[in-house]
Amino acid sequence: MQVEWSGDDWQDHCELLFRELHGAGNFQRVPDTDRGDLGLDGFSIDDLGHCYQCHATEATDVGARYEAQRDKMTGDLRKLQRNATRIQKLLGPVVIRRWIFMVPVHDSKELIAHARKKEEEINEAELPFIGDDFRIVIHTEKDYVKELRLIESHGLARIGALGDGAADQAIQELEREESKQVKIMDEKLSRAVDDPARVRKLMLRAAVDGGNIRAYLHGEHPLTDEQVTEQVGLEEQKVILERELGELSKSSLLSVKERMTKRLLDQVTAVRESDSDRISYGVVAQWLMECPLDFPAGQD
Repeated sequence: MQVEWSGDDWQDHCELLFRELHGAGNFQRVPDTDRGDLGLDGFSIDDLGHCYQCHATEATDVGARYEAQRDKMTGDLRKLQRNATRIQKLLGPVVIRRWIFMVPVHDSKELIAHARKKEEEINEAELPFIGDDFRIVIHTEKDYVKELRLIESHGLARIGALGDGAADQAIQELEREESKQVKIMDEKLSRAVDDPARVRKLMLRAAVDGGNIRAYLHGEHPLTDEQVTEQVGLEEQKVILERELGELSKSSLLSVKERMTKRLLDQVTAVRESDSDRISYGVVAQWLMECPLDFPAGQD
C-alpha cells in the first residue's frame, strides 16, 4: 500500500532534502501565507538555479494522479508568468535554470510530455528570471538518495501517513481479511480497558498506520527496516517472557508501547520521535491481534 502524504508534510519533508542538497544558506523557502507562493515553494541561490514546487495528491489511480499532477504543474507555471514582476523582486539576481516538480509518486510518462510542452511556453514568454537552458524536471525522493540518508542519520526524515479515506478503507479490509485476529483483539481489550469499542477503533487504525510505515521502510530503506525489526523482536521476547511469568496487566498496554518507543529512539536514529510513536502503537496493536500481549482476567 502506497504511503500518502499531506501537502504540508510532503513540503516539509522535501525542504529537508533541498537544504541538504544546496546547504541551508543556499536554499530559500517561499512562504505561501502572504498572497500565495507564486508558483514556487522555494529556490536555491547557488549556481544551480533550482526552484521547487512540491505537490502531493490523494489520488491513488495512475490516471487520476496524472491529471492532478498535470493540473497542478499547469497552474503553478502559469503563476510564473502572471506574477513575473513580483517574482523578479523575490529572486533578485537569481536565474532559474530548473523548475523541479517534486511529487511522492511519478508513474506517468504523459506528465513528462506535458512538462516539455509547458517548458516551451515558459521559454517563449522570455521572462527575465528564466535562464537560456531552462528545463522542467519531475522528481521524487528517490532522486535525493544521498540527501535522504543524511536527514535519516540526523533523525529528521518524515514518513507520510494514510489519509482518512484510505485508512478507513484499510481498516475495513483488515476487519474482513483478519476477522479472527480482530476478535482476539476484542477479547483482550474487553479485559483491559473500560471502553473497548473506542480503544479497538484506535488500535485498528494504529495497526494500519504502523504496518504501512513498516512496509514503506522495508521497500525504500531496508537498513532502517532491519534495525526496526531487530528492536521489535527484542521487545517481543521480553513481552512473551512477562506473559509467561504472569507479569502482564492492564497497564502493560501503555508500558509496552513506551518501552518500544524508547527502544526505537535509542537504537534507530534514522526514525523520528513521532514516527517511533506510530510504529510502536502499530506493534502493540499487532500484538493484541496475536499472542505476545495479553491481560489475564481479573488482574489490574
